[in-house]
Amino acid sequence: MPPGEGYVWAAAESRALLPVRRYLQREWKLPKDRVNITGYWHREEPAAPQTEATADAAPAPAGMPSPLPWLVARAALQLGVVDAVADAPGLSADALASRLGVPGTGIAILLPLLAAHDVIVGDVDGRGLRLGAAGEELLDDHEREEYTGHEAELLLALAHLAPALRDGTSPWRLASGATLHDTVAHDADRFGELVEECEQLVFLLTGLTADPLWEDVGTCLLTGPGSASVVAALDDAGRRVRLRIAEEGTPAAVLRGHVPVPDRIDWTAGPADVAVAAKALAYRTDEEAVQLLARLAEWTGTAVLVEASRPDGLSPHAAEAALHAFTATGAPLRDSAALAALAERSGWRVERTVALGWGAEATVLRRA
Repeated sequence: MPPGEGYVWAAAESRALLPVRRYLQREWKLPKDRVNITGYWHREEPAAPQTEATADAAPAPAGMPSPLPWLVARAALQLGVVDAVADAPGLSADALASRLGVPGTGIAILLPLLAAHDVIVGDVDGRGLRLGAAGEELLDDHEREEYTGHEAELLLALAHLAPALRDGTSPWRLASGATLHDTVAHDADRFGELVEECEQLVFLLTGLTADPLWEDVGTCLLTGPGSASVVAALDDAGRRVRLRIAEEGTPAAVLRGHVPVPDRIDWTAGPADVAVAAKALAYRTDEEAVQLLARLAEWTGTAVLVEASRPDGLSPHAAEAALHAFTATGAPLRDSAALAALAERSGWRVERTVALGWGAEATVLRRA
């Protein structure tokens, strides 16, 4: 391994990166915060040619998919099953149970379903366990976040969807007893996940950083988990403005670990020529969003909201965007009309909108 701490970044087809990830984490033992390995796409295997037998086979029964495979995969990741089999292929079921400190009866409950969905292959009643294709994919950090990260917690909150729709509140609030904003404001891991989810903004903010509104800006006030990405985008665009970050406590501590050169930033809120709220509304209820916008109006006459205001048409989950937003905030995905209504309630008017891509937009507000 080279001298120093080291940092590795790579992007490619997801399965092609799996051996790279394993080598860096298991051979070089690089910690997760020194590795950014991103599978940007999945190679689709060609469909098997149709035979006379398959042509005559009965069609699959219609119906909604069961949540059981997802829950079992989540349990396998939480217990360490996937990592243990990856580290020591060929384990027996008993050896796996011993390695994880889980009763053998518990492992026996999981293995048949894991085998049925190609997470684990081999003789699940004896020995020779190894990862299947689905298990290999679960070694990807981005893939496993769907089962164990913040996104998974939001999905579990959907158990409260019906009463939330009836009461006009968020499923997250019914599940946890607090708004999502209140939760992440005191949870470094959760806020850190939001910051990492915003890293893609660096690639989208060119349209905003090239906008004429920056020509007379001397000081910029930032808020939201996307603040670190805005700092990086401004640097890339050569916008040498004074920066302030209007976050306190846990969110401020998390952002300090993500912004480049944190010592050049003023970590106290205050007057600024423009404020940028980067994904700051995505985890706030309408009332919390109005409170934030009213607070920004005390410090500046121009604000920019960077939000996903429409589904990403390229995403296979575009139809779920409104439901994800509702789960988090109790409001559907906020389009330009919804943002304008929130702005008006807090003393702002919408001047214009800058399309950024992937469903994200920057809404420029002026104080009314």
